Amino acid sequence: MGAALQPASATDYYLCGQRSYSVSDSQTFGIFRFDTTSGNSSMTQVKELLSDPTAGGVKTGDRYYAFSVTPGDYGDDYYMYVYDAADNYTLITRAAASSYFMSEGQVPAYNPADGKIYVAYAGSNYGMQFGTLDLSDRSRSKIADLDTEVLVMAFDNTGNLYAVTTTGYLYGINPANGDMTYIGSTGVSPDEYSQAACMSPDGRTLYWAAYAGGNGALYSVDVTTGRAAKIKDMPDGELFASLWIDGTVVLPGCPGPATALTVDFPGGALSGNVTFTLPTVRHDGAALTGNLDYEVFIDGIPVGTGSGAAGTQQSVACSATNGKHDIKVVCSNSDGEGDSAELKGVFIGKDTPGYATDIHLAVDASGNVTLTWEAPAEGVNGGYFNPSEVKYKVVRMADDAVVSADAVSPFADTFASERPAKLFYTVTPYITDEIYGLPMPSNKVMVGEPLGIPYSEDFTSYDDAFTIEMRDDPGHSWEWQYDFGYYRIYNNDTVKDDWLITPYMALEAGYQYNVAFDTRSLAKENMRVCLGTAPESQAMTQVIADSFPVDTDNDWQTLNYTFTVPVSGNYHIGFHANSDDPTSNLALYLDNLHVTNQGLTSVASILADAQIAVNGRDLTVTPSGLARIAVYTADGRTLYNTATAAPLSVHLTPGVYVVTVNDAPRKVIVK
Repeated sequence: MGAALQPASATDYYLCGQRSYSVSDSQTFGIFRFDTTSGNSSMTQVKELLSDPTAGGVKTGDRYYAFSVTPGDYGDDYYMYVYDAADNYTLITRAAASSYFMSEGQVPAYNPADGKIYVAYAGSNYGMQFGTLDLSDRSRSKIADLDTEVLVMAFDNTGNLYAVTTTGYLYGINPANGDMTYIGSTGVSPDEYSQAACMSPDGRTLYWAAYAGGNGALYSVDVTTGRAAKIKDMPDGELFASLWIDGTVVLPGCPGPATALTVDFPGGALSGNVTFTLPTVRHDGAALTGNLDYEVFIDGIPVGTGSGAAGTQQSVACSATNGKHDIKVVCSNSDGEGDSAELKGVFIGKDTPGYATDIHLAVDASGNVTLTWEAPAEGVNGGYFNPSEVKYKVVRMADDAVVSADAVSPFADTFASERPAKLFYTVTPYITDEIYGLPMPSNKVMVGEPLGIPYSEDFTSYDDAFTIEMRDDPGHSWEWQYDFGYYRIYNNDTVKDDWLITPYMALEAGYQYNVAFDTRSLAKENMRVCLGTAPESQAMTQVIADSFPVDTDNDWQTLNYTFTVPVSGNYHIGFHANSDDPTSNLALYLDNLHVTNQGLTSVASILADAQIAVNGRDLTVTPSGLARIAVYTADGRTLYNTATAAPLSVHLTPGVYVVTVNDAPRKVIVK
């Protein structure tokens, strides 16, 4: 601090990055801004952030991502922090991740040419690997093993990737296959701490926030020779986890910004014109005359140049890909580049359709499906949108089948299943395969033959007819545990409000049913059990067991509840995890579900009064009143199942059978 300010050159820039360390403060991980001028040692904190970027950070457009690996109660915690760079780096979300997505000391870099984030990271053995990060599902894909370990990486605007190794050499890296090409020695022997770099807009200079000899310093690296030149020491020995260009340092005599900047790409075309008026004032506000040079950029890439007199209107013909773009015009004179004029988020081409609304699915008793929806009236970005160009893709999610690529509402379909199946559809509006809106789901309807009673499920295999309805926190809801054969919900970050809902089962009015299940908890949990006519929480209107505590200290317990139904029909049982104190909660488990018929509500059990007789090969069952009677083979096959008036008389082959009267069993032998 305190060094005299020196005049900036036309190629000096403002840099921004997330600080990971400084000599006087090792716990403030904020965004800091400084410039590339050699005489200016000042550094300004833009925003303090909560994230400790131990796995680096990267800025893509208006989003900044900080990757953090820190010690937790049960091993390392992996989080991706997402910030809105256009709104003073406001935290948008903190997303949980894993070691399959990030690792401490990794080196990420954003490629503006293809929109991907590339990363160098420690391999399973020695050395480093090279790959890409997918932010949407928080996964990492390997491309290749690297020849040597890299310390920083940065892309230029056209997709060329440069890296400085831990030994201080500059390499080029082929993003497609990870091949490394030696360029030259920087002449710097860096310490092996995480560092950061970025490329100048012209692609000639790598700016490296290095740490060498126990001190932070800013270097410029000539990417044609690899040679580094020290610009200045960091004022407090700072280390940076990320770095990017945040603007040009403008001299007083340089041009001010162009005015009246407009973009005209009519009718969804990808070719059009950028029009603007050259400035009449300098950066310092003084009058500006004479000819000016100008350059037009789309997303940082030059698309046109020219010159003209100050104050005159200019128009540059250019083209772009379909989508949102940032347009910038920079004017220059003999003093250097001036202030930029910018339009951010301009949509060029045909806009993405909005999503379909009011999607409703109805199914009749024969399996005939009717799907209806309301079409979007505009695009999602305010760009060119013609509703007559929109087509609709309908996907049946029960079997992941595209049933139509050009559907019209109302849409008809048929679907049949021999067992309960969860049926719903998604409707996706699109114009081309590259221009498509969000797929939106319909309501869910259970179809197929209902489950019979008695019903048992031990969860040793996965049944996709179960429905999970969760809060907006994937990874923290009910999950089937493949290794153990049960369902678990594990979450101590937020309150639980998650449902696990069975397929439907045929239940009859006038009978008493019992639902039994095993449950346990880690810490304190709450659950309730409900009944409904659809696989969704809104339909769970009948309470079987109101909210009750589960505090078993990891021991399994079996719970039983009886219930009846008001009318005969198909019903779902829902298990609602509703623990509301995350500080006391952790995990809730469910296993070994059984639903049985206890018999008519007016008769608890009449098996004791039932007369069961075997005469030769004829079996006769005579209960004292109306009862459900069933006959099973020893291996569990159902031979007869009736709720009609007794007696029941059947002819059997020799063997062992089980007779149930209102689900109470008795073994009989036919010789």
